[in-house]
Amino acid sequence: MKKAVHNPFSSGGPVQGEFFGDRVRETRDLVCYLLDRQNVFLISPRRYGKTSLLLRAREQARTQGAKIAYANLQWATSKQEVAEEITRSVIEGVAGKGKARMGAISDVLGHLPGARVSLSGGGSDGEISVSLAAPAGGDRSFLQEIKAPVSELSRQAKGAPVALIIDEFQRAAEIDRNLPAIFKAVSDELGGVSLIFAGSSRHMMENIFRGAGAPLKGAAQEMSIDVIPAPDMTAFLMARTASSEKKMLSEAAERIYDLARGVPNATQLLAKYSWWSADEVIDEVAVTCGLADLLRDQGGSFLSAMGQFSSNERRCVRALAGRSWTRPFSQDFVGHAGIGATSIKYAIETLGRLEYVLRNERGEYRIEDPIFDLWLQHGPSLEQK
Repeated sequence: MKKAVHNPFSSGGPVQGEFFGDRVRETRDLVCYLLDRQNVFLISPRRYGKTSLLLRAREQARTQGAKIAYANLQWATSKQEVAEEITRSVIEGVAGKGKARMGAISDVLGHLPGARVSLSGGGSDGEISVSLAAPAGGDRSFLQEIKAPVSELSRQAKGAPVALIIDEFQRAAEIDRNLPAIFKAVSDELGGVSLIFAGSSRHMMENIFRGAGAPLKGAAQEMSIDVIPAPDMTAFLMARTASSEKKMLSEAAERIYDLARGVPNATQLLAKYSWWSADEVIDEVAVTCGLADLLRDQGGSFLSAMGQFSSNERRCVRALAGRSWTRPFSQDFVGHAGIGATSIKYAIETLGRLEYVLRNERGEYRIEDPIFDLWLQHGPSLEQK
């Protein structure tokens, strides 16, 4: 019996192993920062593979003896939850997997009074969750709640490089504008620990790390990631396809890259649908069919999003579809959108906060998600068919 061939592309979340696209330089640089105990702030738009890069660098640094904790503040809603996620990341980073895990967890907890651990799934390798007794109050108490687990991570490292990666760090400032200053104090007091601050909101991260009054100004080396260059990404797409006993033509790979604007998650998602649409060879026809299927599948969620927008916001996203604008408040854009400049200003500010519209380093405004952008251009007509 011929074995089943699985789709070689992954999307919708962090990717690791063979699914991880070309980020050789960025991975190398980040691993060097981790091993050299260098603080870093990493800015990346959504869907560019930031979390995948962080996890890849963590695993490579661990193979060289480093103790690395990875925390993600995306779902944190309070200072208490920030402290619990930092503590959880340290316990996970120290405990690892296998028979010695429970002993390692007990050892860490012995140095973190007030921390309570539960494991999902009932087994010793279950997912760790942490609860902390509420501190007495005041920023000094929260400083200790964050500093204590990081100090424990350093103790467990026994002289090896040690790092704490904090993903979606802008959430700290959104929860409490004073929280970034607490992390600055942790950085100052624990100089031997590398702190990696990563975020997907350029505006928020720049307010934290740059400019007058920025609480972490000068505290970390800046690093940013862009789209993967076309030659590297198209080569990756063709190689991944070949691993699945199909073939992707170079012009099809280039078409996928162009439609997805090189954004890694969108590129793999369109490649996945193109793979499903082809029998043995992915050509430009298969890409077109894959795109139509993808937009139909995503259409419901996009229609739902449009239904939540105000009429002015809907006009703005339609006017932005398919192109970028450096001056969205100009008379040209006003005429294109069909609403006044003041209404455009408020609409774009709201869409930016909701991460539907992105202003890039060149000052250009455009639809943040390439797949949503393609749906705005082609999807509504597909819904009619």
